[in-house]
Parts: sequence; C-alpha cells; structure tokens
Amino acid sequence: MTGLPRLGEVRDAKAEPDDERLYSATTAVGVMDKPALIPWAVGITAERAVEKLDVIARRRDEEGIDAAVDYVKRLRWQTEGRLSDADLGSVAHHLFNVYALTGARPEVTTELHPRYAVDHSLLHADDLAALFRMLDQFDRFLQGFQPEYLATEIVVFHAEMGYAGQADAFLSIDGVPLIADYKTSRKTYDARGKVRSPYPEVGLQLAAYRYAKLAAIWRARRYESNRRRYYLLGPDERKAAVPVPEVEGGIAIRVTPDHLAVHPVRCGPREHKAFLFCLELARWSFNDAAGVVGNEMVPTHATEQLDDDPFVGLPTY
Repeated sequence: MTGLPRLGEVRDAKAEPDDERLYSATTAVGVMDKPALIPWAVGITAERAVEKLDVIARRRDEEGIDAAVDYVKRLRWQTEGRLSDADLGSVAHHLFNVYALTGARPEVTTELHPRYAVDHSLLHADDLAALFRMLDQFDRFLQGFQPEYLATEIVVFHAEMGYAGQADAFLSIDGVPLIADYKTSRKTYDARGKVRSPYPEVGLQLAAYRYAKLAAIWRARRYESNRRRYYLLGPDERKAAVPVPEVEGGIAIRVTPDHLAVHPVRCGPREHKAFLFCLELARWSFNDAAGVVGNEMVPTHATEQLDDDPFVGLPTY
C-alpha cells in the first residue's frame, strides 16, 4: 500500500464524459432520519437567543415580530467568528493525520482557518484553544493504543454499487487491522449530563468503506450539487487503483477538548447490507421521488356542487 494518498488529497472537479459518478457514502447515509439534530438545533438556537436578547427585543420593537422571529431562526448559523462544528472537525482531522503520519505534534496556528488561503481569515481564540486541547486528547490515543497507521483520508470506490467515500484511517492496534473514523465535537456531554457516544450510523459508514473495492492512489475528484456530494472515477483511474486494505473490524475515535473515547464498531456484512438500503433510498429520493405524485385528476363525470356550509346534514343542537 505504499504511495497511498495522505492528508485528504481530494480536489473539486467537473465530470468528464467517461467518468462514473458515484454517490458519496455519507450522502447516502444522510437520508436516514436524524431526530438528534432537532434537539441540537433547538439547543444552539436557544443559547444564541439568550446571548442576543437585547438585539431580538430591538428588532421586535423596530421591525415587528416577524422580523424578530426570522432573526432567531438564523441564529444557529451565527458563530461570531468561530468555526462551525463541521469546519472545526475538518481542521482537527487534518491535525490528527499530520500527527499520526509524521509522529511529530503539529503546531496549532491561526492560519489553519479553512478560508485563510482565500481571504486570510484567522482562527478565533476559542477555536485555537479547542484544537489545542483536542490534540492533547488525540495524543492520549496515540500513546495509549500505539496504533500503526497504513493510510489516512483515503478515498475508496465501489463502482458496481455506485458509491464512494473518504475513510479517515486504516490502521492496526496490537496487530489487528482496523478501519477508523474520527468523531469530533466541541461538547462532551449531552443535555442529561451523560458522555455523548458516536451515532450508530457510523457502522453503516465504516461498512461502506470496508467493503469498497478500489482505493485511490491519486488526488481523488469530487463535486457537490444540491448539497449532495459525488465522487468521480475515470477509466484510467480505475486501472490505477489498488485494492482496499482488508480489516477485521472498525473503531470510532471520539475526540472533544475534554474527552477521548475509542469505541469498537460493528461494520460487517449486515451493516453493509443496511447501508445499501440507504443508498437505494437515496437514489429514489434524489431521482424518482419528485415524479411519484402526479397532477390533480379531473373527474370524468359531473359531480354535485358541495354546499358552502360545512355543517350541512349534521345534527343541530
């Protein structure tokens, strides 16, 4: 497996005529109902609303209730210069990969902001502190489990099934080959004060990667459309690909600024079968669902006009 891509070597690209367009595994799993997202959205909105009570009151008084309500609806997207949870996770993943592959702890600097190359945005002090402490937790993982890394951020393909995705890591612990997924968060505890655990969908995600057939040894290509991610696979790339490493199981490595937890994850044939159901549902939802319900039918026979009074024919009191 020498020469496998490292550190997220993926680029955005346009599809070529001969490309196979493969659904992202995470996009497919995303069709599952995620009830936990509702309390998350409510919670983050409530926190921001409490912080902005004076602004909300001013909007209500000056612009009306509807304007104030619209402002509150958008509050969960206002980060006050901090990274979103997804962007913070992406930066953390990068730092973990550098540490894992080089053996040297990377420096956390303000220039790690995802948009630094575009507009020279710098990391907020809170993000710097969070990433530094998350790196401390990841150091605990490296020291405590002594993993041997084979590859990180590797894109895998299952062209026959029509999906692809980016696995966080292939590694071994105590000689056992595993596929690993990093789960990062700012918060360690849920609303009840219990330590959060990875969601079960991680098993479907890891199974999709585990049972893929080909692994990229080039800068994999992908694109997004309507918030859906797709990977591209050309004929020459298919020929250049190598087999996906075989593993005996999976793990989820959950890292927050205050906590480290490593969980074994079932990602066998049963989970892969469940993932394929998600993939088929995604295909139906994205491509066919819009055409399921037809236009309103016109009756072929004359019908009696209904009375405007909805209580006609009912008992009176």
